[in-house]
Amino acid sequence: MVIDENGENLGKLNRFRALEIARERELDLVLVSPNAKEPVAKIVDWSKFKYEKSKKARKNKAKPVENKEWWFSPKIGDNEIDIKLNNVKRFLEKGGNAKITIKFERRTIPGSMESTFERVKLKYLDFAKETSTMAREGRNLSIMLRHK
Repeated sequence: MVIDENGENLGKLNRFRALEIARERELDLVLVSPNAKEPVAKIVDWSKFKYEKSKKARKNKAKPVENKEWWFSPKIGDNEIDIKLNNVKRFLEKGGNAKITIKFERRTIPGSMESTFERVKLKYLDFAKETSTMAREGRNLSIMLRHK
C-alpha cells in the first residue's frame, strides 16, 4: 500500500514501482507501518518527515512539575500568612505544586502548631486543594497543595 506526498492513496504497488514513482518526484519512499497486514509505505521528503516527527515528539514531551516549599512558624501573624499564601497562589496558578510546612520552634506550646495549621488551611482552601493529608515530618507539620 503506497501513499503519496499529498496523502492520496496510490493503492497496492510493488516495491520497484513505488521506488520508481518516488525517484520521479525526487522524494523518498518510507516504510511507515511494516507490521501491518498490508505494509504501508509513504512517498515523502525524508528530512522534512524526520523534522516533523521530532517536532511532534518535543511537543508531547511532558514538562517536569516544579515544587516549592513555604515555611510558617507557629507564632506567625495573620498578615504574614496572607502575604505568603498570595505567593503560594501565584505559584500554583503557574502549574507548580506547593508544600506548606509549619516548623516546630523552641518553647512552642503544644497544640499551637495544629492551630496555626488550621488558620492557614482556612485561607488556602479558596484557591488550592490538598494532594496529601497533613503529615508530621520529624518535628514539622507538612501538606502538599495544587491548584483547584
